[in-house]
Amino acid sequence: MKPILSIAVIAVCIGVYFVYIRPMTVDIKLLNIKKAEYKNVLNRVKEINEKREAILSEYNSIPEADIDRLNKMVPETLNSVELLNNLSVIGAQHGIIIKEFRAVDTSSNNSDVVSNTGSPYKTNTITMRLTGQYNQFINYLWNVESGLSLIDVTNLIIRSSSEGGKGPALMDFTLEAKVYSLR
Repeated sequence: MKPILSIAVIAVCIGVYFVYIRPMTVDIKLLNIKKAEYKNVLNRVKEINEKREAILSEYNSIPEADIDRLNKMVPETLNSVELLNNLSVIGAQHGIIIKEFRAVDTSSNNSDVVSNTGSPYKTNTITMRLTGQYNQFINYLWNVESGLSLIDVTNLIIRSSSEGGKGPALMDFTLEAKVYSLR
């Protein structure tokens, strides 16, 4: 009877192993693999947070005056009224009169298209009709291009003005330029 009982106990143990313990070891291995994946994800999150904190502290160390200059160079959004005012002030300093001003958004309004091109900024085209003397216009243009706002002149048309007079010759200028903003 003892050998039969021993064999029965061994058979039950083998049965329990194959029915219960072996499937559990497979589950345990899968859970260990998931645990390792989660640890990797947590480590990546830690690294990303450390990089974010480093970048944020570096950004916060930039002087406010420099940030203001950058915002003037490439503003968040194009404020055509403010741009026209700035260009008019420069024009008044040089004796240039702005007769017409038009701003057109040349970027696509579809954000998917913008993100596919990889462009981090939005481009607007401005067209101005100005009147003044040639030398005054050259000085005006130099001040506009060397100012804080990022402006690229793309087209310039010069015509003699129909306003004849005894003073120096006035000219009409049609200026097309690109201005940039972040949105």
